[in-house]
Amino acid sequence: MWRAGSLRLSRRHFALSASRRPPVPLQLGQATVPRWHSGTAEEGKGKGQQGQKPQGRALAATAFAADGVSFFDMITLPTRHFVWTVALNALSLWRPELWSRRTFYDGIEQGVRTVHSQLAEGDLHPLFGLVDDPLMSRFREEKQAVAAERWADPPVLRQAGVVSLLWANTGNNRQGVLSLKVELAVYLREDYKYLPMEGSAARSADESGSSSSGQSTDSSKPKLLYSLRVNRLQRWVFERPVETGGHWKLVSLAAEPWHWKRRDPVHGQ
Repeated sequence: MWRAGSLRLSRRHFALSASRRPPVPLQLGQATVPRWHSGTAEEGKGKGQQGQKPQGRALAATAFAADGVSFFDMITLPTRHFVWTVALNALSLWRPELWSRRTFYDGIEQGVRTVHSQLAEGDLHPLFGLVDDPLMSRFREEKQAVAAERWADPPVLRQAGVVSLLWANTGNNRQGVLSLKVELAVYLREDYKYLPMEGSAARSADESGSSSSGQSTDSSKPKLLYSLRVNRLQRWVFERPVETGGHWKLVSLAAEPWHWKRRDPVHGQ
């Protein structure tokens, strides 16, 4: 359970766990090449070592990324979280309706899940009013390129939660309205399932068809190539007007595109 404003839990979740640490250090602005899991093939056969492609079915890989969260951000997360929690709690003494720690964190977690699920399904209509217009325009453009990813199913968000506050400030938004803006480090754990790329899928179908010797098969239907577990730390920015009755909107998401950009695992890496 993600608890609002808990620095201890933020440290624990930021560290993730030994089993989820990147196989190589993350470089700023980059992501790791997906690695094959060990023991992902059928029980008793084809179990590979870390970084080697196992033989058999049920192939799986894992990858890590940090989007918009720099190395400096990472090493200062506990301090940043403490400082901005104190500042926002002080703000709530003046304007209680602007900041409620528990309500904010609960709402943001639900908001992250809603945004992710709607983007994964390709249905942007429910996001109107929850996402700022310029960001919505970006999501529309990214939607057009999703087909090239060759998903077997829409990505599934397994876990989401706020790791730390990164920044907070008040100022005029793009409409000139005085607003409160909060920047967050958000942890996502996602599952992707990929089909072969179109060219390789066609070749695979031709080969299967030629070797079937006239037998009826379902070789024309692309088969799952592999599944991917992605752990990502991202910068999400939310904003709300200071005036009474205002509500939070997502105004910035550092990951471009919003989804994991396909990088097929390479044997031996």
